[in-house]
Amino acid sequence: MDLTHLKYDLPLHKQLEELYLSTKEIINFMDEMRNIESNTLSCKKLQKVINTNPKLAHKEIFKDNNAQPRTGLRALRDPETNTIYRAH
Repeated sequence: MDLTHLKYDLPLHKQLEELYLSTKEIINFMDEMRNIESNTLSCKKLQKVINTNPKLAHKEIFKDNNAQPRTGLRALRDPETNTIYRAH
């Protein structure tokens, strides 16, 4: 970004407004390019995993991101006697 496109014959607030708008456009463009590159990189990474280890790729694709982590086993019920054994 250079300042050669500024119109110095305009009042200062107009120059600043133009500078702000051009900066905003450039930031939006850079953000869009970063998103495209990130998506492309993610697709390539996933394709590599699919090609090298399909089971792991399947697990990664279909994993449940909202699953609650399981805690340790606290009780065990004997199906024959229905007695509950608890860890101490």
